[in-house]
Amino acid sequence: MAATVCVASTLCGCTGGLATDSGERLSRKEPAPSTVPSLAINDVKIAPASYEWVIGGKPQKFQAAADQNDVNLQDILVPGNTPLIVLGSSARPSQLVITSFSNLDPLSGAPTDSDAHELDCLHPDDPCRTSIATVSIQMRPTLPDHARIVVVHVGYWDESPASAGLTLDSASWGVRLIQGGED
Repeated sequence: MAATVCVASTLCGCTGGLATDSGERLSRKEPAPSTVPSLAINDVKIAPASYEWVIGGKPQKFQAAADQNDVNLQDILVPGNTPLIVLGSSARPSQLVITSFSNLDPLSGAPTDSDAHELDCLHPDDPCRTSIATVSIQMRPTLPDHARIVVVHVGYWDESPASAGLTLDSASWGVRLIQGGED
């Protein structure tokens, strides 16, 4: 059964601003992929919860639900607290953040903001244990014990064919973790 929670990109503090969460100015790393990259957690493909992306030269906006509080999250079995997260593009993003929540509001099922555990995967300390392969970026973050919701946000600060200047192509995915199995 899927949990109904808010997975908007603002949930993890990621917005189309000019700086990363650690205060560094966003910089163009590599051109954004031509479409929203895929995301998989422990080999299970996850549908995006939201994105704003320039596709075929035109800005596209998608939300899985009109109200992000109504997005149904996929349940993912996680044997431990180090899931394998694979972004289906090897282009280095300007933002790559994984936010996890252990406590949920008992009435709405939404994560509590005060409980957020955020990992900036582009931080020099590499808290996500990131590796870039030919066609993907793999991360193996250590999440807090009892993490129940995970939101992954990616952003590419890039030149836009649809407008003069730079734009932030961004996407977010959310899942509900089910603990169990073997590591």
